[in-house]
Amino acid sequence: DAVILYLARAPVVTFYTPERLDLLLACSALFAVTFLRPRRAALLASLLLLFVLAVRGIPAAGAGGGLLRLYFLSVGQGDAALVGLPDGKWMLVDGGGRASETKARVGSRLLLPALRRLGVRRIDYLVLSHEHPDHLQGILYLAGNFEVGEFWESGIHSNSREYRQLKWVLAARGIPVRVLCAALPPFAAGGALLEPLWPATSQRPASGDANDSSLVFRLRHGKGSVLFAGDLTADAERQLLARGVGLESSLLKVAHHGSRHSSTDPFLEAVSPRVAVISAGYQNPFHLPALSTVARLEKRGIRVYRTDLDGSVQAVCGAEGGWRVSTPWGHFN
Repeated sequence: DAVILYLARAPVVTFYTPERLDLLLACSALFAVTFLRPRRAALLASLLLLFVLAVRGIPAAGAGGGLLRLYFLSVGQGDAALVGLPDGKWMLVDGGGRASETKARVGSRLLLPALRRLGVRRIDYLVLSHEHPDHLQGILYLAGNFEVGEFWESGIHSNSREYRQLKWVLAARGIPVRVLCAALPPFAAGGALLEPLWPATSQRPASGDANDSSLVFRLRHGKGSVLFAGDLTADAERQLLARGVGLESSLLKVAHHGSRHSSTDPFLEAVSPRVAVISAGYQNPFHLPALSTVARLEKRGIRVYRTDLDGSVQAVCGAEGGWRVSTPWGHFN
C-alpha cells in the first residue's frame, strides 16, 4: 500500500492518451520480461517493445507541431469547435447544448467523450460566443468539471439561469475571465494570431437579439485563417461590414447553423472562404441548414461540410495556408 500511495503522488501525463496498440505493446513487454527465457532474450524483447512504445508517444509529446487543427464536433443541434493551436494549446469555441434539454447533458454525454477520444486533457482557452443554450451548456459543464486555463467572452451579460450559473462556477474555481470585442487589437494565442471583430463594444445590441452580439473573431496561422461567425444575423453582418474591417478568411464557420437569415451574399463576398463548415443536428426540427444558404455557398464554389451529414469535421492548416479537410471521427451524438 505504501508503494501505491507513493506512486500516486507522481505527476499525471496529460499530453498522451494510449491507444489499444500501446496497451498491447506494454502488456507484451511485461509478458516478455516475466515469462521468456533465457533472461537476456527476455530483456532484449522487452526493451524493443518499450522503445516502440516510446516512439509512438513522441508525436503526442510534441502536440501542435506548428499546425492549426480544427475539429467541428458533431454534438447535435449546437456549436462546438475544438481548436488545436500550433504550440500545442487547446481552445474550445462553444460547447453545444439544447434549449429543451433541462438537465444539460451535452457536456457529460457528448462533449467530454469527444475530448477524451481526441486526447484533450486541458482546455487552455474556453470561449463562449453568446448566451444561447446550444452554445453555452457544454461550456458550463466543462467550466465545472474540466481543467480550464482562461474563459473568454464578449462581456455582454445575460440574466439567464445557465449564464449566471456559469459565471458563478468560473468565480468559484478562480478561472480568469477575458472580455473580447472589436476595440481590442489582435493578440497572440497559442502560436496563432487572434483578431476580435465583433461586437463593436460590450453593450447589448439595440435589437435585443443575443445572436447579434455573438463574439466573432478571426484566427490566423501563416497564410491560413478561420473566421468564427457565432450566430451572427444579416443585420449584424451589415453592421460588421460597415466598419470596413478585413474579413477575408480561407475557412468559415458558417453563422447560425446555416440559417437563411445569415451568410448574406455581401458577407460571403467579404470573407471569400474556400471551405465552409456548418454545425447542425441531423434532421433537426429547425430544418437547418437552409437550402438557400447552402446554395449561396455552393454558388461561389465553396466546399461545404456539414456535421449533420458528415459527422465531426477535421481541418488542418500549416503555415503555407492550405486546408486539409476530412471526416474521420463520425458523430459524437
